[in-house]
Amino acid sequence: MSSHTSKPCISPPQAMEILQRIFGLTVSKMSSLPSCDDQNYHIISAEGHAFVLKIFNSEDSRNAEMLDVQISLMIFLKEKGLPIPTPLLTKDGKRMCLVDTDCGSGPQSYMVILLTFLPGIPGAKIKFTPQLCYEVGRAAASLDRLLQEFQHPGLKSLDRKDFIWSLANTPVLEKHLSILGQQTRQQLVQNVITQFKEQVQPNLN
Repeated sequence: MSSHTSKPCISPPQAMEILQRIFGLTVSKMSSLPSCDDQNYHIISAEGHAFVLKIFNSEDSRNAEMLDVQISLMIFLKEKGLPIPTPLLTKDGKRMCLVDTDCGSGPQSYMVILLTFLPGIPGAKIKFTPQLCYEVGRAAASLDRLLQEFQHPGLKSLDRKDFIWSLANTPVLEKHLSILGQQTRQQLVQNVITQFKEQVQPNLN
């Protein structure tokens, strides 16, 4: 994240107030979900339904066009039959809402969305076998084909230089290799980055 990016640290009481005020949702139970730049809460409503409250970091929250592309893409993939979390509307009929709050370091504005919860086992808890990796590859290929059909006037907003989560920016990871510690791991990742530069990057549009 850049120096101008603030990761949200909204407390459970603050999150419950946001859910009630913006989405009209009464919370029965909530817990934090792992996240890097953003903040996510797993929500159980008073009626027993499960949701995810996603609070975007301050930098992404300033880019409403980019977030609208992401939300539109989730809806598009859901309509294509993929098991995708989808956004719910606010009480005002909007797909996202900018909230002003103070997490302890001064007022900040964060964009929030409420998603349906997709049950399953996180990848971090799964033992990856060759067969599973093959299935992941097939799923990625199917997703790639579907993405070619997706259209949105704000697609260019997704082209963010040096955004480390974009596979197109894989070479950016080179400066972080030391985090891996072991030299063998560093060399393995370096080899992948080198292959990406030589075989993939020249073919990117």
